[in-house]
Amino acid sequence: MDQDVLKTLFLPFSPQHGNVLFINGITGPWIHDYPDIHWVVYQPLHGLFHAFPKHPNIVVLNDLNSIGTIGYDTVCILAPKDKAYTRFLMAYGLSHLSPEGTIIVAADNKAGGSSLKKDLENLCSNVLSDSKNKAKVVWANKTSFHDNEMLREWLSGSELRSHPTTGFYTYPGIYGWDKIDKGSSLLIEHIPNTLKGTGADFGAGYGLLSIETFKKGPQISRIDAYEHDYRAVIACRKNCETSQNISVCWQDLSGDFKSETPYDWIIMNPPFHDHHKTAVDLGHNFISSANRNLKPGGALYMVANKTLPYESVLTSLLKGVETVCEHNGFKIFRALR
Repeated sequence: MDQDVLKTLFLPFSPQHGNVLFINGITGPWIHDYPDIHWVVYQPLHGLFHAFPKHPNIVVLNDLNSIGTIGYDTVCILAPKDKAYTRFLMAYGLSHLSPEGTIIVAADNKAGGSSLKKDLENLCSNVLSDSKNKAKVVWANKTSFHDNEMLREWLSGSELRSHPTTGFYTYPGIYGWDKIDKGSSLLIEHIPNTLKGTGADFGAGYGLLSIETFKKGPQISRIDAYEHDYRAVIACRKNCETSQNISVCWQDLSGDFKSETPYDWIIMNPPFHDHHKTAVDLGHNFISSANRNLKPGGALYMVANKTLPYESVLTSLLKGVETVCEHNGFKIFRALR
């Protein structure tokens, strides 16, 4: 999350004491600027969750269900790009405010900031706004809240449920939540049915690659599905609950992660966006992590947008790199450790 959006979020923030719920919170100067405030931070992304220092006034949680129903004096929200998820968080934040509490929401202008005021006005009157750092912040007091069907609709719209298009359990806002990803589908087509032993799915999302790969490989003994978004982990565990051979792990793979035992093979459709920005380094980090976690001779099967320059990283770290398929804007790579 861009630090500029964080600065914009705190433009209207004024309390010097009380309880604050910070949704999608990230570290920053605010940790030291308000010593008398008690913070509950919700952060489902593994790397950002673990970036928080130990602090006596800060509790960091990865699951909204752990927050409870306490009435907060202020709810701050760093809005995600997905509109349905943002609306859910607005409704959730309002429902967790004290009667006199204030909700503050900010987003990058290119990631939904322009629609924040209109969305919050569906729930509150007297919505105020400001713009700075190429971001928008809006805020309103709970006293102007309209207790209407819109709030209940937005809250229920983000429950974990089986999506009618995919048949998989998902949440709005996790990658590919409302569709079968085309790149993943292409990768599934080109994963051989001869895979065996223990493998891993790096960036598993709601579990599509793990589930379909396991179906194809009768000799597969186990798949470890790694995902950094705890909301996706919850969905993935639900989708994989009938298979004892798929283990779902909450883990950031962009750092120096190393599993206890190396894998016979790894499949992955690495992320290439950091919020609204293209971030090729994420894919590079995933390739480095795959190299670090494969057995000698182990195979990597990877799909990527054909415009992304991954070949040089693959050939510098792995051997026998080949483009198995190029179709519909995607490339399928196979490489050996």
